Amino acid sequence: MLNFFKQPCSLYTSGRESGTHVDNGGINESSKTILQTPKHIPDSKAQETPHGLSSCLSENSGLISYNFSSHSDRLFTHLHNLCKEELLLDCTFIIQGKSFQAHRLVLAAISQTPNAFLVVCLRGVSSWVIESMLYFIYNGQLRLNWSRIWELTDAMLQFQLEGALSLCIEFLQDRMDESTCLDVLVLADTYGLVQLGQAAEEYIAAHFQCVSYGEKFKDIPFHLLDKLLKKDSLSVESEVVFLFLMASHSFCV
Repeated sequence: MLNFFKQPCSLYTSGRESGTHVDNGGINESSKTILQTPKHIPDSKAQETPHGLSSCLSENSGLISYNFSSHSDRLFTHLHNLCKEELLLDCTFIIQGKSFQAHRLVLAAISQTPNAFLVVCLRGVSSWVIESMLYFIYNGQLRLNWSRIWELTDAMLQFQLEGALSLCIEFLQDRMDESTCLDVLVLADTYGLVQLGQAAEEYIAAHFQCVSYGEKFKDIPFHLLDKLLKKDSLSVESEVVFLFLMASHSFCV
């Protein structure tokens, strides 16, 4: 009988010796793993290592866990390549005569409501919206302008794509102007986007006189107008405020 316990307490394996090649981000050397009883290091202490790796040493198990920092990026890159090569696709959108294919698991994983993609029934959604949504899912990018933002925001809310929605909200906040701020306010109020609504209110309050001369101002819902007129940050002469308050009462009649 062989007595393994008389040998030193360590295990050494080499990827080259075992015939296994490990692609570690272009690192052309054998994969080596050493398992041995470690010296005392605080439990779960993270350590930075070269090539985008990080390690975590557990005092209890004696095992060092190495994490490849770009793993998730590479994963989505490969998934995107699979999509472009039309491999393993199991979900098809047919919108306005155009078909778009994707991986259902990827769609479900990135949405806050996974079941939204189990039964796909889309009405009143443009084909370019679906194309933009799928591009974001596989690439993390969303191409926005004022002609696209409203439909895209509505779609991201419908499918609960939180990351894409945050980009839409960022666009609306950063590029809001006197011609669009009222639309942003109504959108935020409709969907309960609190922070976006607050940003729109502050912008309108700071530019109230210019905004109030626009064609869209007369269509603002009364409860939003009433809220704006009561803001301390409202930038307007007191006489004008009184006139608007009187006009606002006439909306209720």
